[in-house]
Amino acid sequence: MRRRESDGSAGFNFSPGRNRASQINWHPWSSASFARAEEADRPIFLLITTFWSGRSHLMDETTFSDWRVIRELNRRFIPVRVDGDRRPDVSDRYLFNGWPTAAFLTPDGDIIASRNFTGAEELLNISRKITTLYRNFGREMRFEAQSGRRDLLSLELDWIGRSCKFNPGLAPIIVGTLVNSYNQAGGSFGENDKLPNPAALELLMRTSRQQRPALLEMATSILSKMATGGLYDRIQGGFYRCSAGKVWGSPDRAKLLSVNAALIANYLLAYRLTRTDHYRELAFGSIDYVSKNLLAGDSGGFFASEDSSTSRPRRLTGGGRPLPRIDRTIFTDQNCSMVNAYLDAHLISREGQYLDYALATLDLLWSKCFEPDRGMAHYLVKDGAHLFGHLNDQAWAIYALARAGAVTGERGHVVRAIELLDIASAALYEEGGFCDLPFNAYSNGLLKMKLRPISGNAVMARALALLASLTDNREYLELAERILGSLKVETILPTCEMSEYGLSIFEIAQASSTYRRKAA
Repeated sequence: MRRRESDGSAGFNFSPGRNRASQINWHPWSSASFARAEEADRPIFLLITTFWSGRSHLMDETTFSDWRVIRELNRRFIPVRVDGDRRPDVSDRYLFNGWPTAAFLTPDGDIIASRNFTGAEELLNISRKITTLYRNFGREMRFEAQSGRRDLLSLELDWIGRSCKFNPGLAPIIVGTLVNSYNQAGGSFGENDKLPNPAALELLMRTSRQQRPALLEMATSILSKMATGGLYDRIQGGFYRCSAGKVWGSPDRAKLLSVNAALIANYLLAYRLTRTDHYRELAFGSIDYVSKNLLAGDSGGFFASEDSSTSRPRRLTGGGRPLPRIDRTIFTDQNCSMVNAYLDAHLISREGQYLDYALATLDLLWSKCFEPDRGMAHYLVKDGAHLFGHLNDQAWAIYALARAGAVTGERGHVVRAIELLDIASAALYEEGGFCDLPFNAYSNGLLKMKLRPISGNAVMARALALLASLTDNREYLELAERILGSLKVETILPTCEMSEYGLSIFEIAQASSTYRRKAA
């Protein structure tokens, strides 16, 4: 099947449907854009979209194609458009309940108001109110917004300064939260819209080995209902991003590399533990989808996503299916997650093609996205690599390199992992944990805030636990424990972050056990 391709390197990505959104004078997130807002003394209109978001496409086709909105934004604001996948640093600080996020900011980048999908009339009403308020009380609005930012900064700095003791006892509490939130009828954790939680499923399955078979039954029940309920594409293969409602039958038809990587690993683990052929078929069916649609080429690499507009009426293939529209961006963290899944596929199938492509992808990332003074870049497109030093990319690359070393026995992968760890530690490590970005005194808006994300730190802790097992270096294990001890984790709701934290505790415990056996 031929692919409709886009890498977005020439400019902004807009809806593939008919729209006039490009008539808005969009600016990138940059110091020049903030300087322009400051010079013109205008508020910023920030839009965070993604390539695959159907609601983002719809807003392009409706709201941003209304001539009144186009005129209002061009005359009264500095419009800034951001791809949320390419700029996770911006998304982590400004995203409001999903995509698209439309936020009104002061020229300093502080938030005045945020919305999600908004129709033309509502957006015009809000923008006119903000314009009037800013014209009359601009100084006061900026002062109040800056005060709010200072409060957030002080809270963040206060937390970063703390160092708590690693508490492995949180793992059973986290498992208990997942058990208590299990919705047997809906096949999920909780009853609202269905978002896969692969870390939770992996945690339950791996914990089930400790004489708790009910946890395995719970996890495999969810995996079965996800697949039969509609999250799995039975025609083309691959998993959709999520599903609306209380069951899995109303999927958002975007297919993301990150979701497929994590779920492939889940179904392969379920097959290893149960020897149920159906789970193996689902995993390799998804790998076949990835191989046909998301492989970047013989030199390695995976493309990022297939957007949800594939389900709309458009030019068809010979079989009557719409041509998929593919985001050709190569994201480091997502690629390393898929490398992990391909290594699992190799261990189960013993087919060399999966190992070969996984190693080729790591070599591609190292040659194209790595710089000795900055670490890994977040993404790669035709014009090169961009956004160096983000925590998720460093953590996932270290983990994937360590796993490649474990699977192949080749020391070179571990050496690269350790080199990258040293770079990331120098740039991101503070008071027990890792910040998401290297410090930059010239950052704009809320990027001045230091964040210590649970997800990125949990992956880093898992990578360190694996390195400890491979190198017999106890210091890596101690660093992993300090990282988890530095994080503030809520264990009340079954969130992905909580599950990733619990999974990292499990892997540290395993590595500690391995280390003690070797020492004995």
